[in-house]
Amino acid sequence: MLWLRLVLAAPVLTASAAAQFPSLELVLPRGAQRGTEVELTLHGKHLASARELVFEPGGVTVSALEAQDTLLKAKVTIDGEATLGPRAVWVRTAGGLTNLGTFHVGALKEITEAEPNGTREEAQAITLETTINGVANNEDVDLYAFEGKAGTRVSVEVEGQRLGARLFDPALAVFDPRGFSIGSCDDSALGRQDPALTVVLPEDGTYVVQVRESAYRGDDRCRYRLHVGTFPRPFAVMPMGGRLAEVLEVEMLSEDGHVERTQVTLAAARPHGGWVPQDVAAVHVETPAGIAPTPSWMRVGDLDNVLEAEPNWEWAKLESFEAPAALNGVLGSERDVDRFKFVGKKDETWIFAVHARSLRTPVDPVLSVFRANGQHLKSNDDQGGPDSLLEWQVPEDGEFVVQVRDHLMRGGPAFAYRIEMQRPSASITVGIDGDRPQVAIPQGGSTTINLNIERQRFGGSVDMILEGLPAGVTAQLPQVPQGINSVPIILSAAADAPATSALLPLSAKATDGDIHGGLYHPVELVEGGNNRIYWSHTIDRLPIAVTDPAPIAISVAPPGVPLPRGGRVPLIVNVERREGFEGNVTLRVPYMPPGVNTSRQLQVGKDATTGQFDLDAAGDARKGTWQLVIAADCEGPHGRVTVSSALITLEVTVPLLTFVAEPVSVDQGQGGEMFVTVTRGPQFAGEATVEMVNLPHQVASEVRTVDASTESLVFPITTTGESPVGKHNALQFSARVQLPGGEVLQGLTAAELRVQQPAPAPVKVAEASAKKEEPRPEPKPEEKPAKPPTRLEKLRAEHAARLEGKGEQEGQE
Repeated sequence: MLWLRLVLAAPVLTASAAAQFPSLELVLPRGAQRGTEVELTLHGKHLASARELVFEPGGVTVSALEAQDTLLKAKVTIDGEATLGPRAVWVRTAGGLTNLGTFHVGALKEITEAEPNGTREEAQAITLETTINGVANNEDVDLYAFEGKAGTRVSVEVEGQRLGARLFDPALAVFDPRGFSIGSCDDSALGRQDPALTVVLPEDGTYVVQVRESAYRGDDRCRYRLHVGTFPRPFAVMPMGGRLAEVLEVEMLSEDGHVERTQVTLAAARPHGGWVPQDVAAVHVETPAGIAPTPSWMRVGDLDNVLEAEPNWEWAKLESFEAPAALNGVLGSERDVDRFKFVGKKDETWIFAVHARSLRTPVDPVLSVFRANGQHLKSNDDQGGPDSLLEWQVPEDGEFVVQVRDHLMRGGPAFAYRIEMQRPSASITVGIDGDRPQVAIPQGGSTTINLNIERQRFGGSVDMILEGLPAGVTAQLPQVPQGINSVPIILSAAADAPATSALLPLSAKATDGDIHGGLYHPVELVEGGNNRIYWSHTIDRLPIAVTDPAPIAISVAPPGVPLPRGGRVPLIVNVERREGFEGNVTLRVPYMPPGVNTSRQLQVGKDATTGQFDLDAAGDARKGTWQLVIAADCEGPHGRVTVSSALITLEVTVPLLTFVAEPVSVDQGQGGEMFVTVTRGPQFAGEATVEMVNLPHQVASEVRTVDASTESLVFPITTTGESPVGKHNALQFSARVQLPGGEVLQGLTAAELRVQQPAPAPVKVAEASAKKEEPRPEPKPEEKPAKPPTRLEKLRAEHAARLEGKGEQEGQE
């Protein structure tokens, strides 16, 4: 075992009501020089029962621990040959493992910032070849002064964001003896948010390095490690990769055009910080002037290196290389384009992968393939990130050209790239599901974790392999079926298993074929707005710990019946409480087969001993035999505790029954019948009762029975005068199927039911013929109302009346 632990006697503790996992928030100092001993202070929660400090392999040992609830002090010794760079660290407590924290191993002597150091007069005096552990508080400016000689090449670099404590954007500047800036940097391709620069001192005198948060918005979590010295600080190396254990002559490229040469030996890729792809090694280049405190990134593979030979932009002067190969070059100036020629055979398939941003160079590559005459065939800019990835099939025998340029046609002395041209190959990568990629196994109990499987260029089943299990610990590792990308595994500890921890190699292989892969899981450390992850630390081993017994245990009886498509089966979970535990328990289903659903969690009260999940299979649920697990969470004496059941086998099958129903129409208040053709599935063995469900208001039917001889059913349907008129498509059949192992509930689709208004009652023929048809009276002409007389008509009538009266009077006389 490559890391050491100090195991303490268990202190006497009282139970805690907190329902949080033990956590690690900050490690101070953030790093130390190798070959020294340092006292660490670790801040967190639920640390009082700390038993052990666990480091990633690499020469860090622990000799003493002193624990409090939110504070842990540890004495740490760093071997003189310890690997440089970040180490993942966890605290094992009586209740589990904390989240991952980081601690950095450096090569330079280390000091701590001393305030006040905010003015040139107060600048903290340092010597070259020093690392300063500091903090950038709000509106804080930290100044450090060193004596320099004219012509000395001095490198200055800050690790801030890369320490993984918080979102932190440091800024850096160097001032000459007269107070003028001779170099400044905010962000860099090498360090992303972290700055780095190299300056040549123009004169003898006192120089000042300034560090601050770029917007003056720091706080006490904005910790940094400032490296100042004459050590080499390349911004890229050339070539950018090689074979494992190969001794390479490399050129170290600086932004100002300075080039130095040295030798490096590529070690195996190991866990590291940041979003760096697999098969990348962190290389700390070394010269007589010193060793780089932070790495250059180099690819480790099995390809021959090809170095560009300028001028390689002229089509007629291109030299051919033999594929497969790794093409290494530099876009040395603006508008630079690099081309490489090769011979292709018809129907060959090639993968071109550019590595630039992923190796921390400024290039934003655009990759293209041409015929040798300059005819464009295919291009790619970004493929899931700034780097280019292109798959291409050779159209015919002949000569072809691969070209790379920067997206904005930028260039410079450190604009390096590497193009890996090789044939497609299958691969497997294993990840961990969820936000807790560490496992706590209670003595005498079990726990579970979900693994994610990423396949490239194959889709077959995968076998999981977990090596190095501690004494008394066992694992259940189900096979991952074809087309499935997630699987639960179970880890169990015997009651007498020693309390300990381990970092376990976890790998995967294709069930059929020579395809292998391993765990490669970025643990998120720094998150910004919109859930953007700014920094992470990759682990390639599964962290586990054997802890004190849990206050509960759970068990599940496997379903005695299959789960048919469209069906439902119950899953009963038994909760066993240890003596003295009376709390609530949360049951969870962390993994479900495709097409199977249930409520993801339920509460079991302190007086209950069982819980029930109903498993429902969709009509397109994937058939097969699946492994399920139930997890349970509760409050333990040292924080939150998670336990699990053993693996449970569930068989998803075709439906036990299939119905084909005929539509039916009925009048309100009347009845009808729905005819159903019955098909029994191969696993139907017994009897089923079937009823119609989702019937409209005031519509009823009757229960029917299906047995081994049933081929059809007739369901009577009755309605009332209040039954809703219209088409009803939501009707279903609910079948309770009795099998030897228990009951299965299955839903079946019914046909359409139409309820309509009854037609008007018809007139009887005898009555109609007896009646004589009476003649219809002729309609009277409509009398229009008299029109009122006009004023003139009234005057004429009055005049006529007077004349008539006068004539009658004369006649009498």
